[in-house]
This record gives sequence, structure tokens and C-alpha cells, in this order.
Amino acid sequence: MSPRPAPSPMPDDSEQGLDHLGLIAEMMQEFTGSGNFERMVHRGLARVSRHLGAEGSSLFLTEPRRGITAPDPTPDIVCYACHGPVDHSGLRLAWGTGLIGRCIARHQSQAVDYVHGDPPPTDEQICLLLGGDPGLTLRSLLIAPLTLNGEALGAVALVNKGDGEPFSDADERLLIALSSAAALGIINIRLARQLAEQERLRHELELAADIQRGLLPAARDDTFPLHGLNVPLSQVSGDFYDVVVLPDGRLWGTVADVSGKGLNAALLMAKTSSLFRCLAKDSPTPTPAALLARISEELCETASHGMFVTMACLLYDPRDQSVVIANAGHEPPLIHDPVGNSFTPLTVGGPPLGILPGLFDPHDAQQPVQQRLTLPPGASLILLTDGLTEAANSRGAMLGGDGLRPLLSATAPLRGQDRLHALFDLIGEAGWNRRDDMTVLTLTPSPAPCWRLDLPAVPASLTILRRFIHACASVLQAPVDWADDLVLAVDEAAQNIIRHGYGGGDVQRPVWVEVLPQAATTDAAGAVVVRLHDDAPTVSPAILTPRERASLRPGGLGLHFITALTDAWELEPPPVPHDDRPRAGVPHGNCLRLVKQRPAASMRVAVQETKKD
Repeated sequence: MSPRPAPSPMPDDSEQGLDHLGLIAEMMQEFTGSGNFERMVHRGLARVSRHLGAEGSSLFLTEPRRGITAPDPTPDIVCYACHGPVDHSGLRLAWGTGLIGRCIARHQSQAVDYVHGDPPPTDEQICLLLGGDPGLTLRSLLIAPLTLNGEALGAVALVNKGDGEPFSDADERLLIALSSAAALGIINIRLARQLAEQERLRHELELAADIQRGLLPAARDDTFPLHGLNVPLSQVSGDFYDVVVLPDGRLWGTVADVSGKGLNAALLMAKTSSLFRCLAKDSPTPTPAALLARISEELCETASHGMFVTMACLLYDPRDQSVVIANAGHEPPLIHDPVGNSFTPLTVGGPPLGILPGLFDPHDAQQPVQQRLTLPPGASLILLTDGLTEAANSRGAMLGGDGLRPLLSATAPLRGQDRLHALFDLIGEAGWNRRDDMTVLTLTPSPAPCWRLDLPAVPASLTILRRFIHACASVLQAPVDWADDLVLAVDEAAQNIIRHGYGGGDVQRPVWVEVLPQAATTDAAGAVVVRLHDDAPTVSPAILTPRERASLRPGGLGLHFITALTDAWELEPPPVPHDDRPRAGVPHGNCLRLVKQRPAASMRVAVQETKKD
């Protein structure tokens, strides 16, 4: 069989051309406006068959290949609908084979005349071309591909011109035009279905997120020792935390991170969370290690291949302030003592949960997975997921444990949920972008009497320092304007250390700041003392005096600001050197002491409540 020459661009009969244009306009409107694809297809095939006098017509559509590489034996062209005496809907043809497959692959129309030119097809060819029953008489055939922007969508095939003659050039032009309109309609329908599917998935994800939030414990007041916060990267999270209060007053706490992303991780997270809550309440006297081992065995029975859970779990007894903690492949928990601003990682732990039965052994003497400890007064035990340490800046560098510790110190004065929200806010303010779910749980049995923050002497540290001073003022119930004055004074002092003490900032040189609330008395509401330490060459108090205002230069107002914003300031004797680097005989170390009196009575109340706690 041989294709005919391409049809001429204009119809021979103008009246017939106008008739065709009218049909094209009507079909275009129906194809682009119909929301019912099946009805649109069947009505369209019937109208085209009647208008062109064809005995039958069929619509073939392509189906996307899914992971199949060439050569491809899998059919990827399917007959979607038929009109006429023979219905071969569902027929599947291989890509690029047969007359219809070649027309679709080559984006070319094809007209075949079995009466006047081409040899009649065999029964096998009929089945291959159109799926008809053997014995069907084919006299003529017209095929037009459905193509839009180079994408092959399928083809429309017409069978047997009713008058016994072959399909004309005008018929071919009309079918090509109608196929173009049909291709646009198919794309519109597909887009509408994709949008509907996206909306359905979005709604399901919202429901899943609501269910996940319902699995998290409700927020407690600031007097409760355990607080957690989960911030998912997307709608659903693979992290979770939980708190369980036992009848005898002991508290279970946990943070976990499920491997993987998306709904699979969210479902495993929900199961692990439910197992923890159920088993923590069910066992009369379990240890954290034994509890993790039971969770691991349960997960091994049903967990998907390659998925696992990292988890840290603690049991806190307020009667003797003891903590028993176990770790299963999770980020090492941290003990933070704000008085000296020290961080102690707890490195004891075993493998993740749900990998192999018996792999997490609570009684392994060679690799202990559990330890017992008592927190220093005012200290916190911090459990977190790697979403915090893996936050990245604009250059792609990760925050890491060393970068996270100043942020933990800066928000340590706050209590409860305020502390955790401030921590996540500060991560963003300091220029770190989230790349994973972030979850943190803190255990703080008692408030700290004072706070300390250690920072590198670089301008970027000032954002963290300002947050730290605001946090201290907040926990002391200081008025906003009072807190803002103290922040400005401390910020100016720190800038002077960076600019003048260290000559512009060196990441290896330290600045450490202490905030010490003074107890209120019957005659005074108390004051706040802030000490700023550095390791720069020692400055003589005699030269550290404000300049005369008449001789001030740009940038010479620092000491005037500090004097106006505080009640007193002085240089104290140099502290012990911060490190052991040679000094070449030059004294190093300074301590600037700022004092700001709190005029309102609320300061006395805050200090008394701190002492009472």
C-alpha cells in the first residue's frame, strides 16, 4: 500500500469548504469546552463519520511508557473508542508498528484506497491495523494523527467511504483539522484531570498533616519540664516527638526520625509514634533501652524494606531528678549548662530501629545503649533531629553542631514553647535555610540562675547576641523599651570589641557574654549585670573614657551610647585567658561590666519566682 500525495491546501468547492469550516468550528467549541471526555469522543466520532460518509471510525490514544527501554515489546497505543459496526475498543498496538502505529510515530496522515490502487489487506493485516474480525471488507482507510506541539497523542481512523469511493483530499484536510481540535481538547481534559488529581492529593496531604499534628502532645505551661516542637519541611513529616506522663509522676520523652521522605515516611512515623505511646503506658517498669528494643521488634515485622527509624528516648523521675536515656542511631543528645555555657554530648547508643530482629540489644555490654545521669541545676537535656544541624546557608554550607550551639545558648534563658519557637526563628534570622523536618525536645527541671553565651568575634554573631539579651530580658519580665536599651548597649559594646579590640573580626577569637540578674530587695527592684569578655590586648581603664562631645568624630559615640543606656559601666580586672596561645609578653583579656537597674516592681517578682523555682 502506498500513501497518496499530500492534499492540496484549498478545497475545490467553496460551498463544501464553508460546510467543513462550520463543522470544524462546532467541533472545536465542543472539544475545548466539554468536561465529559467519554461523551465528547463518542459524539465527535459519530458526527465525523456522518459528515464524511464513513461506515466506522476509531480513536487511538498513546499511553506513557513506564520504565521500558527499547526495544519495546509492550503495546503503548490503545483504541479508546469506536463508532460503527465493529467495536475494537481496548485493542493495543505496539509503538511504530502497523499503519496506525506508523502514522502516529511519524506525525503524518495516511489515506489508503483498496479498491483502485492498493492490494486488499489480508485478515491478519486487518486485525493488526484496526482490530476488526477476519472477513471484514476494507475498501478505503483514512488516518490523521493527533499531534500538539510535537507531542504524539494518538490518531483518528475512518473506515470505508459509504459511496464505495476512496476518501478525497478534502476529507483528509477536514480530518486533519478536526484532529488538531481534538488534540487540543484531549490536552485540556488531561490538564483538568491532573489538576483534579493534584487537588485530591493536596487534600489528602492536609488530612494526613492534621492526623500527624493530632499525634503530637499538647503544649504545656512553662512550669512543665518537658517541651517539644516539630516543624515539617512539607505538609507531612517523618519526625516526631512525644511526652507520656505516668501515674507515679515519671515522664517519658522521645524524639525520632524516620528514614526517607513523603507519605511512606509519614506512615512509618505514625506507626512508631503509636507503638511508643502504647508500650510506654503498658509496661509497668520498663527502661528506655527495653522500650526501644520492643519497638524495633514490632517494626521489623511490617516495616518496608530499607526503611528504619532513629530514636532517642528518656525517662525522667522528678522525685530524685534522675534521667535514664537510650539512643538508637539518633543524633547524640546534648546536656547544656547555661551557667558556664558548656555542652556535653551523650554518645552512648546503638543501631537504628527496624533494620533486623535482635539488632538493637538493650543488654549489649560491648556497646551500651543506655545511661543514667542527673542534670546540674538549671541545665537542659536537648534531643533533636538532624534537620537542625543540616540547615544550610546560601553557599550550601551546613549549620552543623558547632554552629547550632550558639543558637541553643542564645535562646536558653527562655522557657517552654517560647524557647523552642525562638530557636527555630533564630535559625532563619541567622541565614540558615531548612532542608529537612526539624524537631527538638528539651528537658529543663529547673531554671538557671544566670546565663552565658560564647560567640566568634564576627559581625554575623551580633544577631545571635541581640536575641540572647532579648531572651534574658523576656524571662525577667522586663518592659520592651528597657530591654531595647539594654540590647543597644550590649550590641554597641560587642561591636567595639570586634572592630577595635580584634581589629575587624577574626572567627578564631572569642567573645563571651554573661547575664547575671541581681536579687531584689525591699529598697530596690534589683539590677541586671552584663559582663562582656574578650581575649584582645588589655585596655587601660584610664584611656577608656568618652570623648568630649565637641571633639567627636563620626563613629565616636559608642561610650556615650553605653553611658546613656545603662546605669553604670566599668572595666573589671582581666579574666583568665581564654586559650593558651602565646601573648609575646602583651597582657590580654578584658571584661566590660554593664549594670542596668530595673525600676519596675515586676523585676522583683521575676527574680523571686526564679529563686523559688
